[in-house]
Amino acid sequence: MYAYFNDTKHPLHPFFKTTTIIDFLRAAKLWSKIEQWCDSSQSGNIGKKIKNSLMHGLSHDECCTINSKFRRTFKENNEDGDNNNDKGRGLWALQAIYAFHGGQQSYTDESSIFRGLFGGYSAYNNIVCTGLLNLRDSERMSSGDQFRPDRDDYIPIACSFNHRHVGFFELHIPTGHVMLHNSERILAVPSLPPSEDEGEEEKNNVRHDAVLVWLEEFASRLSNGLVSVERMFPTEDITESVVLYPTIHDKRMLDLSSISGNNGQPQQIPVVSRAVTRGVEVVASSVYVAGSRMYVYSIRVRLLTPQDEDYVTPEQRGFHTCQLRSRHWTIVDADTNSIDEVRGDGVIGLYPLLREGGYRYDAGNAAEDLGPSGPDMEGTFGYQSCSGPVRGSFGGWLQFVPG
Repeated sequence: MYAYFNDTKHPLHPFFKTTTIIDFLRAAKLWSKIEQWCDSSQSGNIGKKIKNSLMHGLSHDECCTINSKFRRTFKENNEDGDNNNDKGRGLWALQAIYAFHGGQQSYTDESSIFRGLFGGYSAYNNIVCTGLLNLRDSERMSSGDQFRPDRDDYIPIACSFNHRHVGFFELHIPTGHVMLHNSERILAVPSLPPSEDEGEEEKNNVRHDAVLVWLEEFASRLSNGLVSVERMFPTEDITESVVLYPTIHDKRMLDLSSISGNNGQPQQIPVVSRAVTRGVEVVASSVYVAGSRMYVYSIRVRLLTPQDEDYVTPEQRGFHTCQLRSRHWTIVDADTNSIDEVRGDGVIGLYPLLREGGYRYDAGNAAEDLGPSGPDMEGTFGYQSCSGPVRGSFGGWLQFVPG
């Protein structure tokens, strides 16, 4: 891993006048985590693709040459005689990040969308995957129709593609705050929540390093296995990507006391739910999508293997394979206390036949009307769906039959 400075011997080199050493060291650490993850077995095939897409680091002069937002901001600072004033402090941390890798290579075709560094999710046929923009693409996006003129103090830093539109994360140059921008609305991303130890004055101020905190959190989730590598479409290998649904390694708890209706008593639930019955594991987790104001959730099922916790032998469980037959969901709206019951065959027209280590991807109109046997797949069967901006809970059961 290399960082580029041009002539760093001069004590007033522009990089060091606009980027603190602490920012630089933090950027070095997070990039090291990301690169180590890309080289590890847990990154699957997508780790190599992501690493190969990362561009070389950029010096301060290169940033200013490539991107007009950098060029204009630091020119104004030079004219004011102060390279460390607040006009461009939002670019300090971003410049430290680009010193090691200047973003990802431009998207060349639909398959390259899936090697977005920040990954994404799928729900039905809607796929979202986010990549780190290089400064040339950021420049083009800034001058495009989707970037309004009143966003002159913002610079696009990450782009999210799906089949319907393009959204992106942007950095507010004066403050460093990270925002989410799509074709319908502009929303703040809570990348840096205030600390409980901070006073009111500190809470009202936005630190310039929000983009570093954002990327540090992502690097930590990668290295700790809190997000996974999966195919967005199970039958299409090119859709392998970083998937943001939390995994069973995520041990965080959610405090639902404010929405539980339990007389204000604290109530906590895990970020990830896991249940095992007769060797069949079901794992559920969700992600809030701020840009669409909805939740997307993932249900992942598999037949445990001998090396897994809670494994039972075929003799103990009473079958070698089993097939999903039906589902029953209970959805509770915390604001209205209304309960919605959903029952049906399979899940989204799928009836996976589970075996140890994999499954058969069966589909049909009903449990009694399955089509020809589907392809044999390795790994865990998973499907995704979405809901509206509803506060509450989602639970239920899946019925399997020996088969």
